[in-house]
Amino acid sequence: MPDGISARPRGAAAIALIAFALSGCTAASPTPSPVDAALPNASTLRTIIEAEPEAPVFELVQETTDFDGDPAEVVAYESGGLDVQAVIRRPPSAAVASPAIVLVHGSVDPEEYSGLTDYDDLADLLVDSGYTVVSPDLRSHGDSEDGPSWEVDMDVGATLDVVNAARATAGDPRVDPNRIALFGHSSGGTLVVKSAVVDPQAARAVVAVAPTHVSPWEDVRRFLSGTPSYDTVVAAHGDAEESPDYWREVSALTYVDRMAAPLLVMHGTSDEIVPVGWSRFLEAQWTDAGKAVTLTEVEGGDHWMNGDVDLIAEATTAFLAEKMP
Repeated sequence: MPDGISARPRGAAAIALIAFALSGCTAASPTPSPVDAALPNASTLRTIIEAEPEAPVFELVQETTDFDGDPAEVVAYESGGLDVQAVIRRPPSAAVASPAIVLVHGSVDPEEYSGLTDYDDLADLLVDSGYTVVSPDLRSHGDSEDGPSWEVDMDVGATLDVVNAARATAGDPRVDPNRIALFGHSSGGTLVVKSAVVDPQAARAVVAVAPTHVSPWEDVRRFLSGTPSYDTVVAAHGDAEESPDYWREVSALTYVDRMAAPLLVMHGTSDEIVPVGWSRFLEAQWTDAGKAVTLTEVEGGDHWMNGDVDLIAEATTAFLAEKMP
């Protein structure tokens, strides 16, 4: 299993089914049961776009400390009828109207993940730079409630959780609602892109580090082909040839025209888990659509930029200082 950003072991790349394929774990991966749902009723990104926007608020669950013993708040917010938890770390000054970053996790063990421990080194650096950092435990992870059919919903539910985390962050009285950014790694990188097209008002800027493919079917083909999980996904939704409408509707690329926030993509050229070509494709598509996108390739970098958390934090804060001063 690859090392995580904070040098503590964790999974390597996506959420739900693809998470297990990307994690590199040697243990057998659980195979979800096929969902009993008619294909036309399957939720997609369009479902979120066309729904009445939710207005979640953070409710304090516990004041505690994170992995390093720094003050943190465990909060809960409602997302799609589920109780989702998040961890809030605030800058030392605890100043009112600080900028904020919603930090979205990638592949992790759903039973073990916690915003109090994972990505802690990166969160510390961002907090030290003056940002409030909100780290949601997406549905079915940590102490958040389980989402229905979350294993095969192609992260539609998780996208809603990210959007609602940003909305709740905007309502935090100690955050500047006009300076909220989304940050995600691997599948989390793709989630923040999806969230930005679903709700163009969710963030002023977006950072995606080593994101998985902007079109979920490509993830399924690469990571699940030849496995029982592939059969489960196809049983639920059909493949891209059988159900082209569904796979278009769950792809952020379909909604690129809705993108309002500038996007920074970082990707290591030696990433053996998620190919850098996928980020080059994303950059090309966003550029063709006239959207503000910057691709930074880290020469020789792996899926975790060789563990160089300082590099990731410095690139992120420089980008955000320019895009949402």
